[in-house]
Amino acid sequence: MDNRPAKYPTPPEIKFLIRCASPAEDQEKCIRFLADEKLDWELVLALAARHAITPLLYWRLKAVSPHRIAEPLEAAFQENVRNSLRLTGELLQVQQLLQREGVPLLHFKGPTLAMAAYGNLALRQFVDLDVLVPKMHALRARDLLLASGYGTSLQLSPRRAEAYLRLYDEFVLYKDDGQTLVELHWAFIPHRFSVPLQISAFWDRAVSISLAGREVPSLCTEDLLLVLCIHGAKHSWSRLSLVADVAWLIARRPYVHWDSLFQRARMIGSLRMVLLGLRLAGSILEAPLPKSVLQNIESDQAVRILAAQVTARLFSPWDQSGRIVRDGIFHMQARERWQDRARYLSRLITTPGVEDWQLVDLPSSLAFLYPILRFPRLLRKYWMRVP
Repeated sequence: MDNRPAKYPTPPEIKFLIRCASPAEDQEKCIRFLADEKLDWELVLALAARHAITPLLYWRLKAVSPHRIAEPLEAAFQENVRNSLRLTGELLQVQQLLQREGVPLLHFKGPTLAMAAYGNLALRQFVDLDVLVPKMHALRARDLLLASGYGTSLQLSPRRAEAYLRLYDEFVLYKDDGQTLVELHWAFIPHRFSVPLQISAFWDRAVSISLAGREVPSLCTEDLLLVLCIHGAKHSWSRLSLVADVAWLIARRPYVHWDSLFQRARMIGSLRMVLLGLRLAGSILEAPLPKSVLQNIESDQAVRILAAQVTARLFSPWDQSGRIVRDGIFHMQARERWQDRARYLSRLITTPGVEDWQLVDLPSSLAFLYPILRFPRLLRKYWMRVP
């Protein structure tokens, strides 16, 4: 299932990175062969950094051709190890704080995803911690973290805080001069994306991931795959690491309840997002997919078209600026129900946000005027970004 357009031959540097990012166990011979070719190693390192797969590049190369590891790659890998350990320690402190105060939490991505998908903290590159709490606890959890030394650039009045919880999905908190970031979630995706994902059942299906001898509650495999595919679609699958997370999780967790996953995705109108993520993981990185899953993927022709678009852009050498309109179109195409597409477009254009509140702070009685103000602001903001 190679969707790469034939008129754009794949450079050997990209072929090499794809092999390094694949979870398939029979990659060593091909990696060694490609490493012995005349690769542009500066380009290899730059592409690995762009796609956030430097740890996988290092790990694969060390296993087959350790003499090819240059000092910059060694330094980047060691820095990622230090950062991963530091953030893991911080996660355990955040967990202890919230649990002590009676705030339920689940962790996803970051350290727990590194262990669930790769089995090794050092093999995934992450720069923040994603913590999920029930919406009713979000403000209290934020205040607890602020009192413990975190800061935020977002200042909300009590009236705006209520609206923010309804329209957005996270508070971004930081400390250590911005070196430590915690994204405190009460949803997985903002309201404007029109994905009615109810998170209450996630706690009932939660599993524990062991980190430094401590058990951290996280998402079960099916919920994690659903979230990863929605997250990848939100970012238009712009980095190979997004695909790698799905591919490695499938490879390490062969006993996925696929019917349950597809049923949950279908209920929220996100089945196409899931099928697209699975197709990319299988076609690009050779993730092992059962025949029944492949049949589901092939049943939606739009998935094939979208996968070809994503693959071509993912490895394009051309400038990827001007993505605003393109991503909006992609988000609509990635939905299988027309009503979800219409709702997404309507909310994108009309739903006010922080920038609109900062532009003019209307009272509740005049909030209906925000769409009139928002549309011309969006035109001014994004017009010059359209290619």
